[in-house]
Order: sequence, then structure tokens, then C-alpha cells
Amino acid sequence: MPTHSFWENMARRSVIVFGAAGFIGEFVLRHLKQRGHYVIAVDIVDPKIRADAFIKADARSADEVRRILTEYSPDAVVNLIGLPHIPSCERNPHLSYEINVRTAHNILEAARSFGVKRYVFTSSAAVYGEHVDKKAVDEETPTNPTSVYGWHKLEAEIEAKAYSSRYGLEAVILRLFNVYGAALERGRDAATIFLRKILNNELIEVDGPYKVRDFMYVEDAALAIAKSIEVGMSTNYEVINVGSGKPHTIIELLQTIEEKLGMRARYTIKNADNRTGYYAVTNKMKNLLKIQPRELSEGIGAWLKRIGVI
Repeated sequence: MPTHSFWENMARRSVIVFGAAGFIGEFVLRHLKQRGHYVIAVDIVDPKIRADAFIKADARSADEVRRILTEYSPDAVVNLIGLPHIPSCERNPHLSYEINVRTAHNILEAARSFGVKRYVFTSSAAVYGEHVDKKAVDEETPTNPTSVYGWHKLEAEIEAKAYSSRYGLEAVILRLFNVYGAALERGRDAATIFLRKILNNELIEVDGPYKVRDFMYVEDAALAIAKSIEVGMSTNYEVINVGSGKPHTIIELLQTIEEKLGMRARYTIKNADNRTGYYAVTNKMKNLLKIQPRELSEGIGAWLKRIGVI
């Protein structure tokens, strides 16, 4: 299929990364720089990885976003901003809207105004909801969020599609599945919580041990995001699942961490009859982005070595 040639003829792009200081952001910055791009990092706190430029700004302010794009006129914008903690979004839906939706609108509108070629948005598998008809979920699976976070991510996706359809902005939507690999003090995901409690010999309550999940190592997810600004597109709008493509249960995640640590966890089981969940069909990711994600055991091992616990 024909692709847009703009990107194919460029070895170096200028890229603004919003949400650069977040958990995934530091890995995305490093991959973009390793691939030779000029990278401008934007966040309300300094990122751990040095970019070519850093701007301290809050993307909830449309004026601040416009000021940044006026100054740098980037080829592409990557939007990593999000409040991914579902309980926090449920407790404060207004804050969820401000962070998960308003920031996306401000970035899209500024991108339209200043002629940005491509917009990359990190959405979530939460847009599919909790209950789906099949365990293997592809990009054509109907969306049916069951959380405030999922609805807000879907709203931000729809707005990107509108800007792509109406204004010709190339938009790549990446639906991330259960990314793990955070620093011990930062992560609120199941893998990091399990690891902290094992190391501290704390009792773990495993809620829904047989729920199915797709766990994606952060380095692989970040590489997919970095590659998304380079890939040729046959249309202006592309949705791509970003996951390992392998199903694992919550208890398998805990057991894998135990095995790699060489330590036993103390845990109790709750809601053992809950077997909901699904995993990603990743054909599009592998074909378009050339990503071969790590198996869970390999990824957990790489994570634990990186943070120095094994």
C-alpha cells in the first residue's frame, strides 16, 4: 500500500514529547535520541533523561502549549500525558478529564494551528472495557470502557480521529496493555506492587489471580512509541495495539517475579472465580513498527536487573 513519503525522506525529525518525565517518558526520550531525532521534552517536572531541550509547562494550559509549538515548530508531537491510575480517576473524574482529555485537546489544536505533521497518542487497552467476547483483542474489537479512565482515553482518541479526518493531521493511536518496568518508588501497577511487597516481606492480597492480562515490558513499549513517528502510513489515522501478544494470569505474574528474585511471596487469594480479561493481537504492531516484544520471564528479568534487585 502507498505510504506518506514525508517521513520516509527524513533521517532526523524534531519531536516534542509531552509528559516526558513520566514512567514511560524517560525510555521514550532515550529511544528517540538514540534514533537521531531532535527531542524537546515537556513536563511539569524535570525528566531523568536529558533531551535536546526541556520546557517546564502544564499542558492543561492551551496558551502554554501554543507557546511551545510556536517556539519549536516540531515535525511530530508525542502525547504521553495521562492519569493511568483507575481508582484515582474514579475518585476524581474532573481531574481525570483535565489530564486525560483536556491536555490532548490543547495539543491537537496547537498541532493543527502550527502545521504539525504527525501526532502520536498513548491510549490504553482500557478502551476495550473489562468484558469482551474474545480473549484475543484486535484493533477492530468494539470499544466499551467500564471505567472513567477508559472513557476519557477513548474520548481523546475520538478527538484525534476528528482532527485527522477534518484537518489532515496524521494520528497514530497506541493502545498500551499493562506496561511494567517502573522504578520501585514510582510504580502503582501490579508488578511493582508485588515486587515491593516481596522485598519487604509484606502480605500480598491477590485479587482475581486468574484474570487474564497482557504484560508489556516498558523498553518494548517505548520503542514502539519512538518508531511511531517514523512509520509510513497508508491513511491519516492508525490504531495499533501495543502489547506482548501473550496471555498471562495475575498469579503467573507473581510467580514469575518470585522465580526471578529467588524469593517466596506471602499472599492470600481473593475472587478466585474472576477469569475476565484479554490480551492483544499484535500483528499490526509487528508489521508496521517491527517490534518483537519480550516474553514475560525475559522482561521481568531485564527489569529486575535494571533496577538492581538481582
